Amino acid sequence: MKKLVLVRHAKSSWEGNYSDRERPIKSRGIRDAYLTANALHEKAFSWDAIYTSPAKRAYETALIFVEVLKCDPDALTIEEALYDFDGRALKEFVCSLPDHHNSVLVFGHNHALTALANHWGGFVTDNVPTSGIVILDFDVSLWSTIESANAQCLFPKQFR
Repeated sequence: MKKLVLVRHAKSSWEGNYSDRERPIKSRGIRDAYLTANALHEKAFSWDAIYTSPAKRAYETALIFVEVLKCDPDALTIEEALYDFDGRALKEFVCSLPDHHNSVLVFGHNHALTALANHWGGFVTDNVPTSGIVILDFDVSLWSTIESANAQCLFPKQFR
């Protein structure tokens, strides 16, 4: 059994003259990230690996989750392939994960997350919102063989 948890970065700020990679999260994003991180924490999963896009907004979101989930911050790995917006690089990355990892947490971007959540989980949402979580459970032993999953969504508006 493989568990993939996809988390869209928190709401980012468009104020200031930042490049796309350097945009920080804003105060609403921080609040929403704590809401969904706490909801995920209640599920009491353990993580074999945690990966984040190198974009500042994804990394800052990941740090909030690492804090709430009481994970070792050194367990967080920045992965260039997760700076993806159409889903191809993200899909390739997930399908090539080491098979000894059974439960993986990934922080990334839309449209990639929505596309893969809908591809693997059947149609689950029109849009994974900022700070939104999609939990995908695959009944396989190899990441390279994932095709369909049971999906569950945890979105900020459920917890406000």
